[in-house]
Amino acid sequence: NMHRLSTGAVIDLIAELNHPDKEFTVHVIGGESEQTACRPCETFLYQLRGNATVAEEGRDARELAAGACFVVASGRHHTVRRQPGPFQNLCSI
Repeated sequence: NMHRLSTGAVIDLIAELNHPDKEFTVHVIGGESEQTACRPCETFLYQLRGNATVAEEGRDARELAAGACFVVASGRHHTVRRQPGPFQNLCSI
């Protein structure tokens, strides 16, 4: 999985492990990449390694360093950008 993550892959842990609980998703996202989303529920972001920028609709962009977390309110558009580098990992729940 480290190789997949280093190329910017999104790994859905719940789906890949065939976990029976489908009420939430857990994604680990790696490498340099950008995702834009708007979900009907809160989104919890945890920066595992490296740095990321979170731009939330109607607010200033925020930097997430390794070990930082951020909660995006339900129904709010947001974009997450990760810096180039082999170990830029973000966990999105």
